[in-house]
Amino acid sequence: VDAAVAGTPEQEANLWAIRDHIPPTSAYIEHQHHGLKLDTAVPVDKVKEFVQSVLDAAAEIAPMALAYGFGHVGDGNLHMMILPINDETVEPWLEVRDAMTAEIDRLVFELDGTLSAEHGVGLLLRDRIGPQKPDIEWEMMRTVKRALDPQNLFNPGKLIPPVA
Repeated sequence: VDAAVAGTPEQEANLWAIRDHIPPTSAYIEHQHHGLKLDTAVPVDKVKEFVQSVLDAAAEIAPMALAYGFGHVGDGNLHMMILPINDETVEPWLEVRDAMTAEIDRLVFELDGTLSAEHGVGLLLRDRIGPQKPDIEWEMMRTVKRALDPQNLFNPGKLIPPVA
């Protein structure tokens, strides 16, 4: 894998400028609030399969959307974006966004990955990560949480999904 590492603050600024001017950026700037911004990770040996599967799913489920990725793929973490390509495609995209989200979740779990590689779970992912672990693991986490935080003061409801 080819990589570039900034050796000076100027080089770092240049790398950020390159990233910020990637061609899909204009679509991102205009439609990011409608799109899916993924923080997924899969085992490194499954990255290629994951990317191709997401692109195939997007072509089938959301042909009106742009799907692309960037990030530190070397550790299995790929930031993929799926968003409408212009104003006319926003409404059709919104009609299929939930189906696209469900397919991405399915692919991630099927490939032994995670929906939250580095940005945390929080309220946006909490209810989607349930299938990532067996019920016994969630119950163990609830037990540890209760032991360390019996009054539920530490970031309540942000990580562990509620009992179904």
